Amino acid sequence: MTSPSTSSPNKLLVLGASQVGKSFILSALRSDDGSQRRKAGLKLSTRYFDAELELSVVNIDESENSAEALTKEKKEALAKDCQGFVLIFDVQKISTFFRLQQWFQLLQSTTTNLRLLVANTLRERGNAIDEKNETKIREWALDHQMEYVEVAFNDAAKECKETREKLGISRIHEAFCSTMWSHIALKKRGGGG
Repeated sequence: MTSPSTSSPNKLLVLGASQVGKSFILSALRSDDGSQRRKAGLKLSTRYFDAELELSVVNIDESENSAEALTKEKKEALAKDCQGFVLIFDVQKISTFFRLQQWFQLLQSTTTNLRLLVANTLRERGNAIDEKNETKIREWALDHQMEYVEVAFNDAAKECKETREKLGISRIHEAFCSTMWSHIALKKRGGGG
């Protein structure tokens, strides 16, 4: 059984403006996997492997141009060895999406296994984003090889009944568990066959 290296953790970068729901989403992910709240991490356990994710959460302050305020060295340090990133915005404040776009150049140079653009409605699924903006945002995500996931604060739906696809927090968790992280602990295979 391979064990995760503590010197080289699986790094996940989470970006978003203040009050877009980063804490809510991370808390929901932690409760979804049944793990205890960790200082800056998330434990994944699948049928095949266990993995620890080190979360680097960057709060983009809307009152300043924080992407430009970071030095080139700091930007490189954030992106270095990053194996995935999650960009979170509030659909009721479309400016929080536009502020994320300036960060994409930083992330474009990485060879990440996971790229998610999370639209947090903070209320009910499908609330407060007009169709024109949603189409543009979805196209932007596709153009930048990102998966678009919509999350609602009080959303009980975990799966689309017609397609059986996971939705919201459940989809984010599924994406994390479907990613081939570089540092995992493989589980022993049971019985013969």
